[in-house]
Amino acid sequence: MNNTNHTDYNLIDEWVDKGAGILRFSPNCTWHREDRDGFTGKESIINNAVSQLNNTINYSWAKYGSLNKVGSNGDFGIGYGYCNNYIGWHTGDWAGANPDNCFDERQQLKVFLSEIFELITGTADLNGTNTLMTITNPYDNGNLNPIGKDLWAYVFVKDSKT
Repeated sequence: MNNTNHTDYNLIDEWVDKGAGILRFSPNCTWHREDRDGFTGKESIINNAVSQLNNTINYSWAKYGSLNKVGSNGDFGIGYGYCNNYIGWHTGDWAGANPDNCFDERQQLKVFLSEIFELITGTADLNGTNTLMTITNPYDNGNLNPIGKDLWAYVFVKDSKT
């Protein structure tokens, strides 16, 4: 795997004994928009998060998987919701952000990236803190950082379903 970013792949591997750190769905999974609890927000933020994750596992020389949007009945939903009054939350089949608890759209993007990451990989709180602190850039527009890209791709490359 890529070592130029000094990525600690043990952040994923430590979950394997817990039955996680692997893909919870097919490498070419499907998702649908699913807002909950009367909350809603911009779809462009969700699409940006999904696009960044897709771009990280698709290269000209290899395609490791994809997150494909469907109208309904996908493997999981992504949207806005109460999220137990946190900034974000995921269940076994949903990842979301609470727009009332996020400071701005940048934070919503970071939350969607981390909640989708945790939902699909079965992980939570990488490095002992909120996953968004590890996989996104804290001071820019909230995009996936090089370590986040490495960890995301690592799960797809190492998983037996890929």
